[in-house]
Amino acid sequence: MGAFDEDVEAVYLRAFPFSLAGKAKTWLQSHPNKSLNTWEEVEEKFIARFFPPSRFISAKSAITMFSQGSDEPLYCEDAQTITLMMLHNCMSSIVV
Repeated sequence: MGAFDEDVEAVYLRAFPFSLAGKAKTWLQSHPNKSLNTWEEVEEKFIARFFPPSRFISAKSAITMFSQGSDEPLYCEDAQTITLMMLHNCMSSIVV
């Protein structure tokens, strides 16, 4: 790890708390000071807490099973449906 990498990591560690709100901010504040020393630790614990494998599998299943009916318009005002449509299109181009 070079000096540049250490500087980037320090910026991530300082800026990360400002990107959080609600439960995520409470989660971060529940850790004692100096208990998360590296960006890798923060990232690993954050993902484990808020994006556990079960949630990933559930989301992947929902995305995989999504299909648009032939009588449905190509647009939809429902943000969740739009997101699922976009993710479905992205996931279909990725070999899993």
